[in-house]
Amino acid sequence: MLNYLEISTMSPVQLKMRLIFFSVLLVLGFPFIMTEVVDSFSKCSGFFFEGEPPVIKDILLEKTFESKEFCAYQACKEDYLNQNQWSRGHILPMSYAADEDTAKSTCILTNIVPQKESFNSGSWSRMEQTVQKVMDSNCRDEKDSNKILAYVLTGAVPSQTETLNNRVNIPSHMWTAFCCYNSKTKKWESQAHWAENIDESKNKGKTISKQSLTKVQDFLKSKYGDTTLFNGKCVDLLNADVSQPLEADSDDDQQNDEERSVLAFLMSIPAKAWAGLCSFLGIGD
Repeated sequence: MLNYLEISTMSPVQLKMRLIFFSVLLVLGFPFIMTEVVDSFSKCSGFFFEGEPPVIKDILLEKTFESKEFCAYQACKEDYLNQNQWSRGHILPMSYAADEDTAKSTCILTNIVPQKESFNSGSWSRMEQTVQKVMDSNCRDEKDSNKILAYVLTGAVPSQTETLNNRVNIPSHMWTAFCCYNSKTKKWESQAHWAENIDESKNKGKTISKQSLTKVQDFLKSKYGDTTLFNGKCVDLLNADVSQPLEADSDDDQQNDEERSVLAFLMSIPAKAWAGLCSFLGIGD
């Protein structure tokens, strides 16, 4: 499963999302909140970097299923019941949302894969927070330096045999990459991250290092064959970085909500808390 996100905003508070669903591709962009099923990438080319969708051999398919077949082709909420070591891991991070409505929209099960609880709330969550800070600090619209703009791809690599509830594939790896115009270097640059979906309870300080676009494409090529996430314009590595937190922020460490932007506040909430909120609200059916 693969998700595609275009981040484009004047300010964090103004962030909104537009959701467009595919069987294996989820395209998100701003500034509207709406859901629409489409049957061709050509109908949403504006959400792709330079209008070009990523190429992953035999993975990206323009296909949808009738609603009556929903649980036959994807996970249902019941598949995650009584699964203590597995959490409903977001592909597109809920922490990237700008408001409550947008946050709820990320909880649908087409945006969820089984992740080890300690991985989901550990190194993967910390990496997501770090990437968001890097994009906020460096990524801008090439034509408007006041506007944050980044293209984000994130996905899960299916395992060969491991399943949840004997039918939902548990991914062996998670990966993500983004491309943006770096206003500081005046170039289009990218960063990528990937990691095994494994237990980290004995390695709570684990971090995931940034990698180049070429390296993540080589990694995916070893799994799928020919892979192109972004075109050659994005090949340079964005070297700017921020320190990854050693652990999720506690309530005592958080500043008052009035002193923080909506986006920054959402970013600080651990993945485990988001999963609990989704479950409480009954979201993800």
